[in-house]
Amino acid sequence: MTHPRLSENSDTGEPAAAIRTLIADDHPLVLLAVEHLLSGFPNIRIVGRASNSDEVLALAEETRCDLVVMGGDEHSQLRERVLGGAPRAMLAAMTVPVLMSH
Repeated sequence: MTHPRLSENSDTGEPAAAIRTLIADDHPLVLLAVEHLLSGFPNIRIVGRASNSDEVLALAEETRCDLVVMGGDEHSQLRERVLGGAPRAMLAAMTVPVLMSH
């Protein structure tokens, strides 16, 4: 299933640019499931896979990704390292896309 808003530019109808995405989770099966789910969107390109916060930080810089998709539990350590344990208001004001699940 292709989502129309992610497959073309709504103004011109031309293909949209790929969203360079880094996925992260400490469970290999979850990582595989997220990758499979995102593969249904033609404009999401997986540029890296990480299983811990150190890998996320290194790969985010190395791949220059546009988006990080990661679980919220194991990566709370990463959240604290990057955002300093930021409150919800600070997360809402972020200019860098962050998608966390719990």
